Amino acid sequence: MTRIQSGIMLLALLSGCVAAGAGAFEKTDDGILFRFDGAAEGGTRLLRVTVCSDSIIRVTATPDRFFSARQSLMVQNPRVRPASWSAREQKGIVTLSTSSLSVRVDPASGSVSFFDKSGRPVLAER
Repeated sequence: MTRIQSGIMLLALLSGCVAAGAGAFEKTDDGILFRFDGAAEGGTRLLRVTVCSDSIIRVTATPDRFFSARQSLMVQNPRVRPASWSAREQKGIVTLSTSSLSVRVDPASGSVSFFDKSGRPVLAER
């Protein structure tokens, strides 16, 4: 398993599961943000997909109404290299793409899937 795949797997595992309820998304300066207003108690309210570089995507989730302002102990440099990226919604799925990979988020379930530049699955939640 490559370092990129290992990193993606760790990030996906940290993202957690989202309770039922469609999430509205917004494009930010460095990625996309989903808000799940109908989250069950302890479920994910916010899901953030951040572009750190062409090959590094950071996924964070919280059951709170905002992300912690504390600096992460796991992430030393959140933006390794500036990267060009795009986001689009098609058939209810939001896709964030860089030159190296793409991340698809289903706002209805909050599931996150990663694909290489050829569109082959790298990691997906069930």
